[in-house]
Amino acid sequence: MSIYYMKRTCLYFAIKPIGHRFFVALSFFIVGLCVASPLNAQISTDSEQVLSEQEAVRRALERPALNDLWAAQIKSDEAAALRAQARSNPIFEYSREQAFEEPETLAEDYLILEQALPISGNRGLRAEAARTRARATQLETHADARKIATRVRHLFYRVLALQQRVEMRSAWIEQMREVEQKLVQRAQAGESAPYDVERLRREIADVRADAASERAELAGARAQLAGLVGIDSAQNTLRVEGELLPAKLPDDEALRRAVAGRPELAAASERGAAAQLSIDAASRWWIPELILRGGYKSVDVGTQRFHGFVAGVALDIPLFDRAAGERMEAEAALVSAKSRRALLKQQIQADASEASSKVRMLSAAADTYRTAGVERAQKNATLAQQSYDAGEVGILELIDAYHGVVGSRLRLQEMAAEARHHQIELEQNFELLNDKISQHEGE
Repeated sequence: MSIYYMKRTCLYFAIKPIGHRFFVALSFFIVGLCVASPLNAQISTDSEQVLSEQEAVRRALERPALNDLWAAQIKSDEAAALRAQARSNPIFEYSREQAFEEPETLAEDYLILEQALPISGNRGLRAEAARTRARATQLETHADARKIATRVRHLFYRVLALQQRVEMRSAWIEQMREVEQKLVQRAQAGESAPYDVERLRREIADVRADAASERAELAGARAQLAGLVGIDSAQNTLRVEGELLPAKLPDDEALRRAVAGRPELAAASERGAAAQLSIDAASRWWIPELILRGGYKSVDVGTQRFHGFVAGVALDIPLFDRAAGERMEAEAALVSAKSRRALLKQQIQADASEASSKVRMLSAAADTYRTAGVERAQKNATLAQQSYDAGEVGILELIDAYHGVVGSRLRLQEMAAEARHHQIELEQNFELLNDKISQHEGE
């Protein structure tokens, strides 16, 4: 804009009536919105990242550091198996024996190779026990993955619930601002008391305070979720999309099969199997270890040399039970694994039964309340507005009716959020990324 044009504009504002100034100012305002809106929209689009539930779980489980940690844990147990099955190296020995006697010298040279041959079989049993523990560790990483997925899902739906609550309160505030404008006009016309306006404004202020508190909670939940899925919350505004109220649940038979196949239970079984193998290995302490010896022998007598061989067999005598401590430790590990599996199975079954009952009841209650509570509250608000306009009720009754609308919606949302919470706990029994549940819901 040139300086000449700015001067002409200022002069125009100075000499034109107020009505003309208003239209010119309005024109500048509209032009400013047209110029700024695309830029603001572009900034919002670039900085907002929308996330679905499955995408959040996938990103959390595909973090390189997490997978490297699990791989290292499994490799550590696999290394123990390699150590257990490693064979002892052969021993090479050279020795010379010599005696000095006149008139001849007597000398003997030995080249001997010695190799231990374990015949008890405990080396193979210990190696198999280590491999079994490696399988148990792998199953435990699967259980850890489900726990991480459960935490991500809880955070995901926490963010979704807070998003919805903030949007509900914001929509209510906008609706109340329209009511406020009408009340101001009525008060200026002498049809309503100024108290009505101030009372409504105080109610709006209270709801704004609640919305501000929930926005703070939303920011914290978004930051936690962004950290788990590897998104920079300082550069991106995370927004999630999904349905808060759960869909249909898997049937009881599918749930029982899923509970029986939990990786924690399978891992405990593998730990018990590894302990039994260790017991079997330690129980073979009485079998001796065989050592074979063989080699070359030469004897020098004066100027003559004689050649021969050396052969021998040796056995260590298992006089003392040196594996008693190992066997006792393995027996304790076996009892621990069996007891842990039994207790864990009981707990998982109880938790699954509780979650299944709660999510079914809460989902049914939410469906009923949507009609009995939310829709009726909206009708009450419409009737209250009509009655207030007719002078039949006061401002408190009107505010209470509108407050009942947002209250019923928030209550329905809380029921849906609680149902989703128990649904997530139930989903721990199934494959990751909702494979089985999604298949059931699609039927």
